[in-house]
Amino acid sequence: IMKMNMDNLLDLERRTGVKDDDLNDFVMKASEIEAKIRALKDGRIPLEELQREEDEEDREAAREAALRAKKKLEYAAMEKKRQQREKQEEHEKWWLGANALFGKNDNENIDDSIQSVNENESKREAMLKKYETNYSRWDSIKFTDPVSMAEDEEARKKEEEVKNKLFEEQNAEFCNQVKDDISKRNQVQEKKKETANAARLRGNRYFKLGKYEQALKTYRESLQSKAYEPTTLLNIAQVYLKLKQYADAEEFTNRALFIVDHASPLKPKILSRRAAARRNLGNLTNAQDDLTVAQNLAPDNTAIASELAALIRLRQDAENEARVSSMLSCPSQDTNKDEALAFVNKIHLNDALLDDKQQLHQLAIALRCSSEARILWRVRGGIDKLCHALSVVDKHQTNLPLLLGALCAAITGETKSKAMCLQIIDTVTSILQANINKEHRATACELLAELSDNETGPCKISACQVLKKSSKSICAVLENQNDIISSAHAARALKALSTEQTYRKILIHANAVRALGRGLTLHQDAKDATCYKELFAQETALTLALPNLFISCASGLAQLALEAPARPHFAIQVNDTETVVGALLHVAQNSKIDAECRAVALVAVANACYQCQVTRIAAESAAAVAVCFALIISKNNPSTIIRLRATQALSRLIVAGGPKGTAASTLQASVKTIPALAKELDHKNCSNEQAEALLRCIAGVESPQLYQDHHATLSIAKVLPEPHKDIYGQVTAETIIIKSQSTHNKHFSANAIGNACKALVPCVNQPPTLKYLMDNLNLTDRLVAALATFNDPSLRKNVAVLLAKIIANEPKAKDRVRELRGIEMLTAIGNSLISSS
Repeated sequence: IMKMNMDNLLDLERRTGVKDDDLNDFVMKASEIEAKIRALKDGRIPLEELQREEDEEDREAAREAALRAKKKLEYAAMEKKRQQREKQEEHEKWWLGANALFGKNDNENIDDSIQSVNENESKREAMLKKYETNYSRWDSIKFTDPVSMAEDEEARKKEEEVKNKLFEEQNAEFCNQVKDDISKRNQVQEKKKETANAARLRGNRYFKLGKYEQALKTYRESLQSKAYEPTTLLNIAQVYLKLKQYADAEEFTNRALFIVDHASPLKPKILSRRAAARRNLGNLTNAQDDLTVAQNLAPDNTAIASELAALIRLRQDAENEARVSSMLSCPSQDTNKDEALAFVNKIHLNDALLDDKQQLHQLAIALRCSSEARILWRVRGGIDKLCHALSVVDKHQTNLPLLLGALCAAITGETKSKAMCLQIIDTVTSILQANINKEHRATACELLAELSDNETGPCKISACQVLKKSSKSICAVLENQNDIISSAHAARALKALSTEQTYRKILIHANAVRALGRGLTLHQDAKDATCYKELFAQETALTLALPNLFISCASGLAQLALEAPARPHFAIQVNDTETVVGALLHVAQNSKIDAECRAVALVAVANACYQCQVTRIAAESAAAVAVCFALIISKNNPSTIIRLRATQALSRLIVAGGPKGTAASTLQASVKTIPALAKELDHKNCSNEQAEALLRCIAGVESPQLYQDHHATLSIAKVLPEPHKDIYGQVTAETIIIKSQSTHNKHFSANAIGNACKALVPCVNQPPTLKYLMDNLNLTDRLVAALATFNDPSLRKNVAVLLAKIIANEPKAKDRVRELRGIEMLTAIGNSLISSS
């Protein structure tokens, strides 16, 4: 029978792990509480005394809580110091190793020239000593030319190989041990590399999930295995950018930049991320320097180019804000700007301003006429004030257009101000979609057009999303022909939306082509835009509305015409007399309208007629051929861009219709049309692009008038490349293969030369024309030179056809072609054509 130990059974501390003193304290406190409860019941303890005890207990608890908070703060401070110390130690350790492994060689080039020891020695004497015949110095001379340095390096390597081989033979056991150690070390390094790569890939997964703290911890683990991996360092910098710890981000980009080579493909990305860190730290100058270097290293990187442009704008904003502050104390010489700045400076940002229609109107005028006033308005918080007012205002309130107009004036040309307007996008959407006053929708269109026009980033995306939802409402505003200002704003909004390919299909379904076409017909009511001011005498804005309306409508149509489903819409009637393409042609021939607008209208015509027979027929019915021809040969038209666009539109009509089409037949009807086009090639302002379009027109029309005008034929033949000549001024088989310039120092393209050959084929069938060309131009030499110096198969085929025609009609030409080895070239082309067929 086991004997029980009663002492062990009664030892509660040993059995339960609770100390006897703690049990005694608990029992004592319980007894005290029980005694106080009995005393309270008996009335022996007053309530005031009990309240004092409770207050004392609360104070004691508060003191203990304060003490715990103090200790917690002290612990946090100690922890922060510890982390900073560890961070500093890690920083010093990493850079110490990096300098040892990747530091630059600071050895200076030793100058082997004799230096003057005596300070009184002249420079001439020192130079003479350098060239004295002291042969004992020859062994110490170090030649620095590339050949000598290469020879010295090769000799050093051979000498070192001999020494190493001898050492290995004499110390075989030691060398084998060293090789084994190196092999083991390499295996360890490979294992560390695999571990580091695995950790880095895990960090990438965490980063993609947005778990930046875990990603940072995992990247740090990767660095423990491989501390000098630039990709990991760059990833850590990106994590710090996400965590908004920009100083640490800059530190790790500095590390990555230190260990990569100058030609490393990572360097532009490293510089870009360091620029982001520096920009957020306020170091804009160095950030711009980083992005400039990155763009030079990666000129095709559009992201870096966008970042650099945004940073330049940010610096300009900062400089402009500083300049505006100085202008308040030191006015400029521009009275209008000073008055606008003074008005904005003294205006009070309160609710009374938002209800004062006259003051809102004056504010908009002041903001429109001075960029400095717009900057000051933003700095003073005016943009936020207007945005807040618009977010709470009733859509039917009468001063809503004034608020929208003032905000639009405030953000004009100000990227920073536009980014502050994202908060009111939903409000503007509701205004556009609501069936309320058209003036409200017009000013909303103006604001959205300003937000989306020539901008990038979230501001443009948000504005285009609103325009997408409200495209039908905007088209309705545009078609309101009684209000030109509203139509101009709506047209500008549609133009901004049409620049994005994503939204063009939406505009097509919303009948935007017809709406923009109707916008162009306003010029009929304006008496061909001869006098805006007399027709609309309300205010200065109206004098600008009509040309803005034209350029917006024409640009929008030119963009929409890039989409094949939109092109048939250009044949739709916009009024009783005109189609959309007819309205474009009407604008193009109106000399009172801006040249840029007329050129854009012609681009829209050319785009709309591409592979669309319905629109091409509508354009031909609207006398498109006559309009384009008149613009090309007009002596009163100084604009080269209009000539170019008219030529391209005409060539589109001719090529699409073919030799028997309406456009070609219209040009054939007159004796002077095709020769007139040919003579435009000699115009001093005729560019290669226009020459190419002119030759497409000429080659596309079978015109007997052309070979009756020898001067016109000569103008076409001059497009052919002039052959290179030797020192005696002769063209030989050796010089014919050297590419030279064409006449008038113009480099015509292969397409232009090929079309010139097509146009000359019927001409050389006429003996008088061929004789004129042979007598006045070395036509045969030019054609052989084109064969010898161009590789384009289509061009070579056209040249070969023309050259064969000349040989058939002029036997003497064959000898010259054979002399220049052109027969071999023709034979090679013929064989290639036979094999390809």
